[in-house]
Amino acid sequence: MRAASLETIGASKHFGTFRALDEVSFKVRAGTVHALLGENGAGKSTLVKGIIGYSPLQSGSILVDNREHAIGTPRDSHQLQIGMVYQHFTVAPGPECCGKPGAVAG
Repeated sequence: MRAASLETIGASKHFGTFRALDEVSFKVRAGTVHALLGENGAGKSTLVKGIIGYSPLQSGSILVDNREHAIGTPRDSHQLQIGMVYQHFTVAPGPECCGKPGAVAG
């Protein structure tokens, strides 16, 4: 798997009259690691969810390796090998949902 650059240009998203993202542009060069930091409600999750298609952006562009892509669903971002890791995540609510977890592990 090869590292790719990721860029947004003018990314915007609103909920009613509230502007969650207002013309956000940034670029992450291939092979680098970055973090989005900000106060609660600053738009970090909204931006990433827009990039990965969970809540598509209403305007702006997403470029992967300098090529613009329309990302409207998580499947679109998955095909481009773009994903998100949450700070706190759960694969499943508990072992009871999996039937026989020992059978899978063993």
